[in-house]
Amino acid sequence: MQPAYRRITPFTLIVAALLAGMAGWIAFRTFAGGPDLRVEIADVSAYTDNVPVWLPFRLTLRLANAGNESITIRRIDVEPDLDDFNEAFSEGAPYDLSPPILLEPGAERMHEVSVTVLNANQLPERTYMLVFTVRLQTDAGEITARFPAQFLYVRDPARRVLRRGV
Repeated sequence: MQPAYRRITPFTLIVAALLAGMAGWIAFRTFAGGPDLRVEIADVSAYTDNVPVWLPFRLTLRLANAGNESITIRRIDVEPDLDDFNEAFSEGAPYDLSPPILLEPGAERMHEVSVTVLNANQLPERTYMLVFTVRLQTDAGEITARFPAQFLYVRDPARRVLRRGV
């Protein structure tokens, strides 16, 4: 007796391909790693302010929603890291955003944050590698961005230099 074979119709193949594609798209959206939020530092200032003990940094962040879903940002944290120096720092307030920032798809917004190195009077005069770590808490998870720079620290604030992207 011969086994009975069924023919696979083109319709069945198309339906199977569509279902596999949909399953792949759902898996990609579920495990893709969070919202499509672009973060960059548009400007850094205040490090040339004449503050004898502290070293303030004011950062202007450019936040852009490059995705197709709204993003709600609930908290922004900024942490400076000067190489070979154990910095104590204080973030400006408020970082728990109330109301939160809502970015619609395609929207862009500038947002100013600040952070102050509290023990700057202990900094030896020299060039430091400096990394600003920006953490954003969103409704879809945490986004972390790091921005490297080279920072020439001298006691005279007018002679301080920050070179970003080094």
